[in-house]
Amino acid sequence: MSNASSPFGNRQGSGATWCRIAGGKIIRQAEEHTPGAVKVEIKEKGEPTGKFRWELHDDNVTGRIIKLSVQSKEFHGEELRQLVVSLTYVGHNVNVTMKEGDRYWRAFMLRLPNVKLLDEVTFAPFDFESKEGNRIIGMNLIQHGEKVAPVWTKDNPGELPPMQRVVYKGKERADFTAQDEWLNQNVLLPVNAKLATIVAQAPAAVPAAPAPAAQVDEDDLPF
Repeated sequence: MSNASSPFGNRQGSGATWCRIAGGKIIRQAEEHTPGAVKVEIKEKGEPTGKFRWELHDDNVTGRIIKLSVQSKEFHGEELRQLVVSLTYVGHNVNVTMKEGDRYWRAFMLRLPNVKLLDEVTFAPFDFESKEGNRIIGMNLIQHGEKVAPVWTKDNPGELPPMQRVVYKGKERADFTAQDEWLNQNVLLPVNAKLATIVAQAPAAVPAAPAPAAQVDEDDLPF
């Protein structure tokens, strides 16, 4: 959880900070001599490049959601969309990015209608291996010490379109395209409209710093 002064727990942030979610961590770019910085090798198409960057890896980030926006970029000839969740916390502005369609994005969207928009929320991603050897990836949203429950689940999908099975490069895989489109239309747009009304009634500083150069690794892709 965050302390009284920083949205990232014990490590202080300054200005408008951009971060992404990968490997069960909240990841920020850093300099080599930044306290707590981790040296990470850059990969291209899953292969090491011999090039490195420095990052800060945090377990969670906390703030009040003030804006949701979508950015589009190209990666290896494919258009990728990412959600930018703008947070404010004790004078700090943080932009959390999630790739549309990945498991962190889906966990956020399935819970978003249950988030109390006037209150702070903690993003707590996870990525671990179960006792059965299965990789478990997702994210909890926490408010007032309690996990925010998803509105839709496997056992109670409601109006959420069913997942489809498709063949990609000779292998069958899950296709959540219909679900993603439905969540954008029925969750993202209405919630963003509510946020605009809240911000208009009680103005908050919206992060204005430009996004840094995208750091996209093979392991970060939705599929």
